[in-house]
Amino acid sequence: MMLPAHRIWAHPHTITGAVGVYASFISKEKLLREKLHILCDGIKTTPSSDAFFEGDQRIPLINRPFIRGKVRNFTPKERAILKKHINHQYQIFKEKIAHHRKISLKEVEAFAGGAIFTGQKAKSFGLVDEIITSIPLALAKYMQKNHPQNSYQIEYISLYNLGLYQSIDLFHAFFLQNIKACLQKQWDYFARQKAPIESYIDFPLY
Repeated sequence: MMLPAHRIWAHPHTITGAVGVYASFISKEKLLREKLHILCDGIKTTPSSDAFFEGDQRIPLINRPFIRGKVRNFTPKERAILKKHINHQYQIFKEKIAHHRKISLKEVEAFAGGAIFTGQKAKSFGLVDEIITSIPLALAKYMQKNHPQNSYQIEYISLYNLGLYQSIDLFHAFFLQNIKACLQKQWDYFARQKAPIESYIDFPLY
């Protein structure tokens, strides 16, 4: 996000990076097949049409997905295709860093690879222009350079005065209360049915 900026400032201990690209996906194939004994089948137009298919196993009563994740693992061919795309995005990322930070691609590759750095270390690589230890100092330097004729005043606003923390506390209380009620409904339902929970994974809510 900051690459096109005219200058980049960072606190000496700021976590800077990572210069890398990755993709991760949850696969529930083994869970469905070996633990819940649920098999997925279907008709598809190409071998990889279901590569990202999650299925629709839902929790009874609240009609929510049982667990997010793909119903099967990637095939070796699909993994190779995804790897090619990730490498392509990674190359573009490194080229943009080299272009905007005015350093060579070879220099970028020397510190890339998904590593993260402190602000001080990032400055030694050319990722950061200047180390700033406080926001007021950063603002003063910005105003001095870009608006030297204008005066300004820093005003600190308490999040408690804005009511933000109170709203978060109320949300947490409401959320936990509803989760507890939903779990109790599920428990009561399964207790009445006297059957294993996995038998009701596909139970719909109407």
